[in-house]
Amino acid sequence: MKRFLAIAVMLAMLLSLVPVMADDSHVITYYPLRTANNPGYYFSGALLDMGVTLNAGDVDKDTFFAKARITEANGDIQGTFGSFGWDPEKEDYALGDGWAKWNILDAYVCDAEGNPAESGQYVKIDIEWVTRTIPSGESDAQRFDVPATRAAWYKIDGYISFASIELVIEQLKGIPGINNAVYVQGETKHDPLFDKFEIKDAPGGGTYALYRPENASESNKRPLFIWFHGTGERYHGSNPGGNLIGNRVLAFADEEFQETLEGCYILAPQSDTSGWGAHRLDDMEALIWQVIEENYVDVTRVIVGGLSMGTAMVGPLAASTTENSVPYAGAIFCSGVFLSGDQINTIASKGIPVYLVGAQSDWATFGFNSTYNSMKAAGIDVKMKYYPPGPVFDGEFYYGAHDAWNYIYNNLVEDEDGEKIFDWIKNRKINMPVKVTASKNLVKQGDAFDILVSFLDTTITNAVRVILKYDGDKFDYKGIAKEIDGVTRLTTDKGDGEVKTTLMIPDYNAKDLLKLRFVAKEDANLQNEDNPITAVVEYVYMDNSGAKSIATAIGSTSISTTGGVPGDTDGDGIVTLIDLSNIIDMFGVKKGDPQWSRAKFYDFNNNEEIDIADIVYVAKLID
Repeated sequence: MKRFLAIAVMLAMLLSLVPVMADDSHVITYYPLRTANNPGYYFSGALLDMGVTLNAGDVDKDTFFAKARITEANGDIQGTFGSFGWDPEKEDYALGDGWAKWNILDAYVCDAEGNPAESGQYVKIDIEWVTRTIPSGESDAQRFDVPATRAAWYKIDGYISFASIELVIEQLKGIPGINNAVYVQGETKHDPLFDKFEIKDAPGGGTYALYRPENASESNKRPLFIWFHGTGERYHGSNPGGNLIGNRVLAFADEEFQETLEGCYILAPQSDTSGWGAHRLDDMEALIWQVIEENYVDVTRVIVGGLSMGTAMVGPLAASTTENSVPYAGAIFCSGVFLSGDQINTIASKGIPVYLVGAQSDWATFGFNSTYNSMKAAGIDVKMKYYPPGPVFDGEFYYGAHDAWNYIYNNLVEDEDGEKIFDWIKNRKINMPVKVTASKNLVKQGDAFDILVSFLDTTITNAVRVILKYDGDKFDYKGIAKEIDGVTRLTTDKGDGEVKTTLMIPDYNAKDLLKLRFVAKEDANLQNEDNPITAVVEYVYMDNSGAKSIATAIGSTSISTTGGVPGDTDGDGIVTLIDLSNIIDMFGVKKGDPQWSRAKFYDFNNNEEIDIADIVYVAKLID
């Protein structure tokens, strides 16, 4: 009996500690708000669902008191004063135990999005949250945050991570129609621009964020701008979209950039912890093509750029010679550049304009001048904005010299002719790319195959000439494989290793152009090698004003040949169990795998994989 009474007393004590809402209490839910600026991500106020309709003037900045405590992603409680901590000039904001009062600047009736309104059931509280920065030394800066406002920092293995907030709001004055109010914290809201990005898992690891312009459509295809982050914004498992706010990539979805480009897709991949580099080339090319194919992207206006470590991804993409390479209209390297001589020459051969942006005090840009000179010598249309020694200053905030991307985000980069970088991006455009497709990946003597020449997307033209170039010692042109609907062949001339065809497309709606039949010659000296087939397409382009001009685009593919005895993997002129064993070692290897460069010469059924059919084919050749 005594034990029962002790338990009853304990329960009564516990229940007495739980707040009980009166039946007539009025519940008000408030949502902490986050806002991104160039220095970072901050708590900037709160949105309150009052539950009743209020009129403008029913509340003001003195109606409420607010205090907050911020817990970093690693469990640390904010509260240290100093550079990259709380501002020592605001020590009186601290309340102890990690809590700090919020300095409320305004409170007003608004709509559900926080826009001021004459009447509505929501109230927005705006607080003091903008960080203070000062230059430090020759090339650095110090940053001092308003207490209890920083919403993300590099706390998990040095990667950007979102903080959590405990927020208490108290009502200090009466509000018409509200009695016995109980204030309850709701979910924390992202910057509205953050929510305009769709975030998904990326091929090969990490995530990607995609912004879609509202005006994009089949009849109004829009450019695609791709931006790669630096070292600290990698995905570690619980920070999806951290690359949007670690530094303000959201600027590309903001009004100035979007208005300048009249609507533009923004693709911001976020790497896994392995970072950016050539090892992610296949993944990123697959992702970019996926975005192009699933959206209304103008493929003549795809621009790629990145900052710091991100430039290690821009280089391989711009210099790519894979079958999946993307035709870029421009490339930006900010606060870093990692390019070999061969990569520079490849970028030059593709005709990709380049912009280098950096600060002279940044160690990561010490090779900018030599890279610029090498690009110029290679024939690249290259611009360079190399800011003088000292920290970066965007007109409002100071940063370390490495952070020159803030000049880009604020559209401050300007060339000698007064063209700003947003306009440079807007003006990047290439001729419609040409795609050349082979019906087979591997051929041997006597095998026939087809070559299809197409524009990458529908093009406004009615007159086209296609020059297809190939190795005439190995392949023989046999004629038209298939007529293309809407395309009339006017002339066809066969020369030594090339076929010239003139076409008419009366409705100015050109995409697939020509499908030709070839055969590998019976007496050709074929080897296990790749053979390029190139199409040069000249066409009359008509712009929206009706003006006409002649444009040229080049596309190519390669077709693999197998020489000697098919299935002879060791070159001894016969097929034995050793060859079968070697083919079995390749079982399951697919196009894109590192071993494919050798395995592709034994893909006898042309399905881009070494499967059981290829193994059986070789087994039947054993004497």
